[in-house]
Amino acid sequence: MLRLLFIIIFLVILIIFALSNLDTATPKMINFDIKLPVGILVLFVGMVSALFGAAMSSVGGFRQRQRARKAEQQVQTLQTQLVSLHERLGAAPRPMPQPAPSAPLDAASTIYHP
Repeated sequence: MLRLLFIIIFLVILIIFALSNLDTATPKMINFDIKLPVGILVLFVGMVSALFGAAMSSVGGFRQRQRARKAEQQVQTLQTQLVSLHERLGAAPRPMPQPAPSAPLDAASTIYHP
């Protein structure tokens, strides 16, 4: 929601800038000379860069979703294996043994003596 608000504010500012700068400019690219208002040119560049950024973030998001799906499948497989192992043993799962608590350190034992 916050991201959408920032996008709308950015677009409003960009449109106001485009409507305020109607002086023509001639951008040259290779052999093409196009006369466009500066505001329209900036609006076009902003839109192209936003689309490029959205495409790049969706590629990264696709990879993350793919990794998450693979991890979920692995967890499901491991859970199934765990249930089958417990059924083979015929016993309920036993809790893991907890390590014995250690004695707290006192200030004299933590000071370095050369």
